Amino acid sequence: MFREKIINEFAEDNRRDSANEIIDKIAKCHWCGSRFVKSHSSEVYCSSFCRESAREEQSRDKAIRWYHRNKEFLSDDARYGLGSGWLGGHRHFDFDDELRVVENELVRLKIRK
Repeated sequence: MFREKIINEFAEDNRRDSANEIIDKIAKCHWCGSRFVKSHSSEVYCSSFCRESAREEQSRDKAIRWYHRNKEFLSDDARYGLGSGWLGGHRHFDFDDELRVVENELVRLKIRK
């Protein structure tokens, strides 16, 4: 009788411990917000898709912050880059249309009035 009581108490304690371990392993994904069971203590995303999406977002945010911190030091070429104007990738076949577009771009860039 005493032996059975000790065995039952031990089994109940083990059930409680394993339930607490499972509860400790349940986490909320930092990207999509769904609940998942962590396979290790430092896991914060439920899938590789969420992890990669979060990494892309962090990279985008970091690039934007860097640009706004350093934009006054950038040259015009680095700031605007090739093809940053409103000129199309291909020329107009009509010379007058092409001339009009180029003149408008020169005015926009404040090269010509």
